[in-house]
Amino acid sequence: MVVATEQLEILRGAGAFVFWPEGFMGRVGPELAAFRALQPLASSVALEVQASFAQATPAGRIYLCCLLNDADAALGGAAWSDLSASTSQVIVSPGGCTPRISTELGLSRTTHSNTVCRRRCSAR
Repeated sequence: MVVATEQLEILRGAGAFVFWPEGFMGRVGPELAAFRALQPLASSVALEVQASFAQATPAGRIYLCCLLNDADAALGGAAWSDLSASTSQVIVSPGGCTPRISTELGLSRTTHSNTVCRRRCSAR
């Protein structure tokens, strides 16, 4: 699964969590493209995703939590619980022309306005 390994590497280094294409032209950045490529494989890459947490940036951890939630709601919920106490800074964007905001990683699920992510990553 070379493609999955490359996509996980992109997510581990994510500089911002962006869930929808950004800007007027709907630009899909490399992190969002990697996330979308891994979504159908979530169950088969769950172990690699879990192993990636320690090396991931704060934004990367959000993407990884969403992938784990796709694979298994209990795994996703546990990952979100682990992040909830973090005070690391993360940049989040719901996409479109909405400005990016900086927040604490532990607050990222409640401060960004992406309802699709909240619905998909609903383990609370």
